[in-house]
Amino acid sequence: MTTKLLNINFRELVKLTLFCLYCFPIIAQAIKLDAQFTEHLVGSHTHYIQDFEGGYLPEEAAASILTYPVNQSDYVNPGLKPSIIWYGLELENTTFNSKQIILELQRAKPEQLDLYLFEKDNLKNYSLIPAIPELHNSPLFEIEIRPKTRYILMFRMVNASISFLPIIAEPNYFYSEKNIEFIKLGLFFGVLVALALYNLIIFFAVRRLAYVWYAFYIFCLIIWRSVLYGFSIYFDVPNHLAVSLIMLPFLLLDILFSLLFCIHFLDTSKNTYKLDKFLNLLCWLVGLFALLSVTLPLHISTALLMSSIIICGAACIITACYSWYNGVKTARFYVISWVPLIFSALLVQLAAWQVIQTTSFTQNIIEITILVEAFLMSLALADKLRESELQKVHLATHDPMTHLPNRNLVQIGLENFKSRVGFTLVQIKLDGLDKIRMSLGLKISNEVLCILVERLNEWAKQRRRAVTFEMQTLEPQKLGQLDHGIMVMAFRGGHENLAQIANDISEIVLQPIEYKSVVMSVRAYIGASIYPHHSQDIVQLIENTHFAVAEAQRKNLTMVLFAEDKVHAARHRLELMSDLKNGIKNGSELSLFLLPKVSISSQSIVGAEVLLRWFHPKYGVISPLEFVPLAKECGIMNELTLWVIREALELNSLVLDKIQDHHISVNILSADAVSENFVENVAEILKQADMKPNQLMLELQESELNQSRGYIHLAFEKLSKLGVKLGIDDFGSGLSSISYLSVLPIDEIKIDGEFTRDIANNEFNHKVISNILSLSKSLGATVLAEGIEDKESLEFFKQSNCDLAQGFYLAKPMSISDYMHWIDKHEQMLN
Repeated sequence: MTTKLLNINFRELVKLTLFCLYCFPIIAQAIKLDAQFTEHLVGSHTHYIQDFEGGYLPEEAAASILTYPVNQSDYVNPGLKPSIIWYGLELENTTFNSKQIILELQRAKPEQLDLYLFEKDNLKNYSLIPAIPELHNSPLFEIEIRPKTRYILMFRMVNASISFLPIIAEPNYFYSEKNIEFIKLGLFFGVLVALALYNLIIFFAVRRLAYVWYAFYIFCLIIWRSVLYGFSIYFDVPNHLAVSLIMLPFLLLDILFSLLFCIHFLDTSKNTYKLDKFLNLLCWLVGLFALLSVTLPLHISTALLMSSIIICGAACIITACYSWYNGVKTARFYVISWVPLIFSALLVQLAAWQVIQTTSFTQNIIEITILVEAFLMSLALADKLRESELQKVHLATHDPMTHLPNRNLVQIGLENFKSRVGFTLVQIKLDGLDKIRMSLGLKISNEVLCILVERLNEWAKQRRRAVTFEMQTLEPQKLGQLDHGIMVMAFRGGHENLAQIANDISEIVLQPIEYKSVVMSVRAYIGASIYPHHSQDIVQLIENTHFAVAEAQRKNLTMVLFAEDKVHAARHRLELMSDLKNGIKNGSELSLFLLPKVSISSQSIVGAEVLLRWFHPKYGVISPLEFVPLAKECGIMNELTLWVIREALELNSLVLDKIQDHHISVNILSADAVSENFVENVAEILKQADMKPNQLMLELQESELNQSRGYIHLAFEKLSKLGVKLGIDDFGSGLSSISYLSVLPIDEIKIDGEFTRDIANNEFNHKVISNILSLSKSLGATVLAEGIEDKESLEFFKQSNCDLAQGFYLAKPMSISDYMHWIDKHEQMLN
């Protein structure tokens, strides 16, 4: 019962208190101007009347002003709606001397302002105080207060719209404080200008849009803050409501530039694609609001501004948090600096809407957060610039796909390490990636490479003696990449267990890789060289390991240690490659020899096979067995083949004067047949030589038929339609299937010389040749026996009904001049 009674008494007490506050409003005490008076903030001593109809006379307002509510803060907030408000406060000069005081309505921007001074005891005795005529950023009045007199100071404001701070002060003190205030404001705006120029300079240096948008953001911030402080009066801009119409577009432009800055600073198009689209839409809307704000009523423009602050601020913060979550490190600066700024902007706007009380905190917090945000974001932009430079360094020193240190960083790392102790350099070449690329595509080949690199990298991290390749703040790594599919590692000391290393690497690389039910495998060839034993020059040392890898690949070995004699051989090969390229261009060192094809039954000459010889000015005659592999290796084999065809047709044009149906045979490789535009190039050469297509025969070794079957079949069909004769060389040495041979348009089959040598005494070869002859007849192809070196062999093939023969017994390879003489002698012998 007691508890219930207490609850009732408490409720009644609250109601009574509220009733008293309503019926008996708080009356502010008079401001006493004593001998120690210097300055007083009078906002919390000010009563106010809302004059909705504009009907109050000054005497009427003065008579009742002290009975109206008192402002609860040093700042006075007139609200955003157009209105007329009377403000009044009581002054008392307690001294025996007259006092001059200055009244400043700091930041006030009314359309009209009238100041009245009433004697409290005689309200009919009042005066209208004019404003100080000199330019000032706030309304300023000088008032004389007589001794021992109480006054009511009243000012009538029309459409003030912006919160202001009323201050009364002693003149000398006021002007000295104003000088200090102007210095503070100068420093404030000076810092902002310096930061804006700093970002503009960086923009012109790096051409990144984030910097220019942030500079524009600061410039707009400077404009609207200077207008808010009233500095527009110095540029003949009226210090009233028109100022608000200037501020609003720049406020909206500030939001627009902050959005653009957010987009480019956080790289939203890369990191947050959907939010990027939303932010770009907001940019268009805010830009439209900025254009419309100069034509719309103030309260509507202000509503648009507030909506833009809330929506755009939230969108930017959400985007920054999401980017930070996704690993964009610079986003943390954005969140830390912009959250307080947006929060303070909301406080200011809520105070302007009179949702919360206007205080010195709500008015001054924005300046602090602006400076903090500008400083932090400039640091963030500097950090972003540093990160951008690091990315450039990373791109210059790392492979963009595998992210391994490239040749540049490997060389730098080895140069830095070589001064300490010797090391063993190991190069790893991954063989098989090209086949995967040809069969499954470049994307799969690259994925396989990345998988192998990841495996090797994990293994390399566990090798304590491995040398790290590092540079400044970049992450150190122990596995480097010299080229696509060519890795490199270095181990401290010159006695590293290379056999164990090679075994570990081979096991890692040989592990099968499955992709969409396709199992792929790659092999590693490893070369090693030792510093400083094999070379003291890092570039040469890397080349030495390259020679060792090439030797391992050539000999089909897992690992080869570099040896000096192998370098000489490799250099000799490189020299020959260069000379061979030059030889094709000038044609003076390359010559064609002709080996006749003779009909066994009639002994007549039907054609000749051309054999290429290279007469090197330094090394003499070089065998095709040596320079043909070089041509393949350096990628000029197709060029060499076309040169031989062109020269062979020119020689055949000379022979045709003696033998009308004489054809010329040229050996080609499968790589030639399947190369791009090979058939078209052959047709063009025939056209230029003015030669019938059936006077050219292209021979392909049987062992080459099984390489790229489909492409070879297609090329043979095109050549056959063109009219070019096609032959199979060294038949019997390969593994061609009869079904495959039956679909190829073959004109001639040449029996391998291994079966024709000593044919008279080899029963097994008799059976093989008999089968080849039978097969050739069934395919409708002419048969040629090569390697005929004695009369017995020729007689055997004559009795076996073989069509053509070729060999040293009949004639050796000859130059074109010797071949022409030989034809004459051969014709005389037949006659």
